[in-house]
Amino acid sequence: PYDVLEVVQEMNLPAGTLNVIVAAQQNEPQYPTVEYLEKQIVYLYGENQLLENEIIRQKLLHDEKPAAKTELEQTTLLPSKKALAEELIVEEQFTESRAKIQEIVLESTEPEEDSQFAALMNTMTDLKEQGKTIHEMDAMKEVKVRTVANSGKIIAAKAQVALELSKEEIYIHPIKKGEQGDKNLTVLSGGKQEKGQNPYAKLYPNPNDGNMKIEYYMPGNQDGKLVIYDICGKKMAEYKLNGKNHNAFFNDDEQYSNGIYYYKVIVGDEPIASEKLVIVK
Repeated sequence: PYDVLEVVQEMNLPAGTLNVIVAAQQNEPQYPTVEYLEKQIVYLYGENQLLENEIIRQKLLHDEKPAAKTELEQTTLLPSKKALAEELIVEEQFTESRAKIQEIVLESTEPEEDSQFAALMNTMTDLKEQGKTIHEMDAMKEVKVRTVANSGKIIAAKAQVALELSKEEIYIHPIKKGEQGDKNLTVLSGGKQEKGQNPYAKLYPNPNDGNMKIEYYMPGNQDGKLVIYDICGKKMAEYKLNGKNHNAFFNDDEQYSNGIYYYKVIVGDEPIASEKLVIVK
């Protein structure tokens, strides 16, 4: 029992939780069993992981990228390490990105998924290091990307996007329906958004050549903003939206090169729409 307590005490658990475990180890019947407490520790660890991921997501959502990167560098969670590997590729820190990808593979609990992630990220690292885009990948790299795209794994969607952009291929990406009360998700099945009493925004045409129009409705005619990001999450542009106008035109054909982007419409601190944007010139 004392060996168990020594291990538990090193976990920096809350005092109340530690007291319960100590009592259980001393076989006091009024407390939960050791087996129950072990399950609780596993459960609470999982909850802690979810909270850490949400903190990082919120920082990225509110343009706190340096703080988010610091969180990613300190985390032990594989999903966060994957996000850091992609960020290192964007920042052209190729040695660090390869090391992080290898670390992910070694620590993987889902080797099939993470081996596909590594294959795609290493391919993207090679391309960026060579100063090339996905439009310029050779046949060998294309085979690697196609293998990931057809793998059926979670990472397959990113490989499919790369092929949609570079080879003008079409993949069907399922879109989650917004549930009642979900303020952050207004994209409905088919990628369409419905106009009504709820806030909405729709940018079109999509694809476009950098010339685009957005129609929107802001609650209480509040002002909002349209933010456009590249596929790696880098903010490319931000435009103010006058809540009383309900539409706006943008002519920024020199701002964007051919590629896939994502746009987000934000009112206050709440995103009311988020969708893929394709630029083709």
